Amino acid sequence: MRATKFFWLLPLIASVCLSQVRIGDWQYYTSVLHIKDLIYFNNKIYCATSGGLISLDPESQMFKRLNEMFEIHSYDLSSVEADKQGILWIGTDYPEAIIYIISTAENKVIQVFDELTWGKNLSSIQGFAFTKDSAFAIYQENVDWGLLFFKYNRIQKQWEYREFYKNFPIDVYRINRVKILGNRIFLCTNNGLLYSTLSTITNLLDRNSWKIVEYSQGTQVNDIIVHNGHYILNMGNYVYQTSDFTNFQHLFHTKYPILSLKDNSNLIFALEARRIFIYSYPDNRIEWFGYNDFTDLTIDSSGNVWAGSTAGITLLNQDKEIVNLLPNTPVTNIYTSLFVDENGNLVAASSKGISFFENNRIYNIVFKLNKKEIKNRYNYPEEFNNSFLADTIPVKFGSLGIINTVLKRGNYFYSDLSHAGILGINKGGILKFDVKNLKSYQVFDTTNGYVAGSEGKGGSRDYVVLGRMKMDSKGNIWFCNKYAQNDSTFGVITPEDKFIHFSIGDSRGYLSYHPNDIAFDSTGRVWIAMMTSTSEASPSYGGIAVLDYNKTLFDKSDDKWYWINEGHGLASNNVFSIAFDKNGELWILTSKGIQRATISSRFPEKIFSSLDSPVLTAIAFDGQCRIKIDAMNNKWITTSSAGVKLYTYDGIWYNNVEGFTNSNSGLLSDRVLDIAFYEPEGFVYFATSKGICVLKSEFGFYGNKYRKLKIFPSPYKIPSDSHVVIDGLLQNSTVKIFTIDGLFVRKLSNLDGTVIGTQAYWDGKNYKGEYVTTGVYIIFAYTPEGKHTVAKIAVINK
Repeated sequence: MRATKFFWLLPLIASVCLSQVRIGDWQYYTSVLHIKDLIYFNNKIYCATSGGLISLDPESQMFKRLNEMFEIHSYDLSSVEADKQGILWIGTDYPEAIIYIISTAENKVIQVFDELTWGKNLSSIQGFAFTKDSAFAIYQENVDWGLLFFKYNRIQKQWEYREFYKNFPIDVYRINRVKILGNRIFLCTNNGLLYSTLSTITNLLDRNSWKIVEYSQGTQVNDIIVHNGHYILNMGNYVYQTSDFTNFQHLFHTKYPILSLKDNSNLIFALEARRIFIYSYPDNRIEWFGYNDFTDLTIDSSGNVWAGSTAGITLLNQDKEIVNLLPNTPVTNIYTSLFVDENGNLVAASSKGISFFENNRIYNIVFKLNKKEIKNRYNYPEEFNNSFLADTIPVKFGSLGIINTVLKRGNYFYSDLSHAGILGINKGGILKFDVKNLKSYQVFDTTNGYVAGSEGKGGSRDYVVLGRMKMDSKGNIWFCNKYAQNDSTFGVITPEDKFIHFSIGDSRGYLSYHPNDIAFDSTGRVWIAMMTSTSEASPSYGGIAVLDYNKTLFDKSDDKWYWINEGHGLASNNVFSIAFDKNGELWILTSKGIQRATISSRFPEKIFSSLDSPVLTAIAFDGQCRIKIDAMNNKWITTSSAGVKLYTYDGIWYNNVEGFTNSNSGLLSDRVLDIAFYEPEGFVYFATSKGICVLKSEFGFYGNKYRKLKIFPSPYKIPSDSHVVIDGLLQNSTVKIFTIDGLFVRKLSNLDGTVIGTQAYWDGKNYKGEYVTTGVYIIFAYTPEGKHTVAKIAVINK
């Protein structure tokens, strides 16, 4: 097989097309770069990734996403294997164990095993092994490990769950792999190798049924295979051969522990964390290839080696050439800041990089230490849309590295590089760039005094810690400079990129070292949420600082500062986020819950004319939690472990305060890091710890004038199991349907549930409950204020 620099693939971002979705539908942007497990099966490579199930055609080197095709509802997958009936088994990763059994011939899930099956909440599935009519799955239950046992029912032609095994003669800290070789079942654990004989009388519930390979006890064993009549197993980073588990012959060893073993002809393939090893048997010759963060490997029918890694797939072909294959995908699953531009394109930022989702393409700016490669791939022609498009810029983040904010001003994006250091060309600070001309990027760093390092405040002079940034109505970008060694913990970037800094001294001591969030009231005052700290290096009393700069940014002589704290009614001085809603009310997120305040007209003599008692007091909020307010005045509140809480524009806590969680909605995780909106379509984007989720919400808002309605499917064929969707309505619309001759057919409204938000749903029936005849029908939509529009739909009565 010829090595190639680029490869082509089927679109991996079909879910990016959001033009025809129904309110309540969820779609996902997940990264499939991290391959956790892979197998060669039916002439394809199947990969369980942290972003779903994908396949790779070895000949064309084309990838496919399979979650939507197979209707797999879990995306963080840990394991994939094929049973003796030629059916795929897929296991999910933490925090919920699910097994999907998939028929690739029928392109569907045929069985699902989960918590309801085994009667307890298991954490993950980490591998499979099969006989002709038995199946075993490694499970994790918090810190405990064991095996699930299944039996194939030949009459029903389906698998049945029977039992779980967790009693072993040694302490099992982790089961790395389960293997069935001949009539024996093997458990490779972090404390040695166990095995038992499979027979009709073997009771694997009995710990005495398991035997210990004494030579391996206390050693990490990751895999075992049979090669030329011998057992080949690894113990740590040593590979041994044995026939009876009494006498062991050392074959070779590697620098890091062996993760996986495979054999082909007279070759033994061993995968360690960084390299692929080939051991020639019996001449004892060893070669190694590649340099990647490998996870597993498989071998196809032509003898090519395919190794999964945390950055795609590495192919080692028969000519000993290495080809790295990167699927078209976001650079990570954990994004900490989201932004949606005026055209509805999503921008997602994290310490791994910044990803742009535009139509059916993804472009990544990847942060790589000591590496700068800018070819402006964003501008590549359309034929490159299905390859991994990325440029790199050199940024060094610390272990707490994060981007709190990404926003756009004119043609330029700005993002903070927080917990980042300056090392040579690797800069921390505020990044400014034009995505269409990345080579012109600029970092506002400590070397020119744009931002301050943290020397004397727990860091160093070149280590920058930033909070959030917000842009006001005049185009000024305000930013929080935490732990600033020069005490200038707050600043602003004017539209001309001039920096103005405000120190703790400037603020009469009201600013602190821990500013975290920013909001602007209707008078132009700047409100700064601050967190508390008792650290000697950077103490802070928290609360909210208010700056009235009197519309003279460059003249501090007329600045007025105020400080709001628990004495004014705050539930806590530990304030994480603040936001003004469309009515001018201030929403305050503290460590002790959410409060709503009305600013007094006599401010500052009186701070609040009203201040509600805190709500959501049982939730453990932290500094990453945010309040976001959409165009309809809904308040969206992120949490670190309880999903998203929503207080609607009409004063209701959504879903009885539960809001959106992993268990009651399409959220991939209850840890939500940011939210963004594209109001014209009602799309809500959630950045979770498992990927980005997109909800088509009922809260679409694009103004007070109708646009052209979108109707799908068109033509509408009846009878049908699904309704035709009339999309793009103004809020509070009513829809009437008429024949082309003007005869009344049906009324749709929110009173009977046939209108929800910006969509109406028609089942093809008239007001008598009878299906209409084939023809063209008039759709008339209107609001109580008299706004209206007209469209047509073709109906085919089959």
